[in-house]
Amino acid sequence: MELLLILLISICFVVLLYGPWRSLWLSWGRQRLFEIRDKLFLKAANGEISFEDSVYKEFRESINNNIRFLHHATIPRIVASTFISRKMDVKDELANAVTAVENQDLKEELTRFRAKILVTVAFCVVLRSPLSAVFFIVAALFAIAFHRFSCAQQYMYSAIQKIVSVSSHNPASHRNYRNA
Repeated sequence: MELLLILLISICFVVLLYGPWRSLWLSWGRQRLFEIRDKLFLKAANGEISFEDSVYKEFRESINNNIRFLHHATIPRIVASTFISRKMDVKDELANAVTAVENQDLKEELTRFRAKILVTVAFCVVLRSPLSAVFFIVAALFAIAFHRFSCAQQYMYSAIQKIVSVSSHNPASHRNYRNA
């Protein structure tokens, strides 16, 4: 009976992870991309960028392609496309379009949009797969712990430096140690 219960729970877990879990992250990613595209459209509607501007068209095409093909994006495909594009010396047209913008405020906003697009696609790809999600979460926890340890180590090092510099510049403190 217990074996049957464990088998049933395992089947439910697998169905949950490969059904709603994947759909949830795919829907989340597409929704974020739609929101970024809407913000870009509002910038054009407010006259901050022209609808006919090549930068606007490039961003819109990139976002639409990400929305359309997000379900095909996987870690191996992204790694392969990155490797191939570097071998073929393919330039990042979106990055080039952003650097061509003269208005500094608009350039910064478009850079943030581009970063949000990349982060959204990365999160969606990594977290859609249960195995890579577990790996990512464990790696993130290790990175956080390492960062905390590094910060604590730097704090201790600077505190020790301050103590050493204060005691070396204060001859009276040396006498107190000698007399004690």
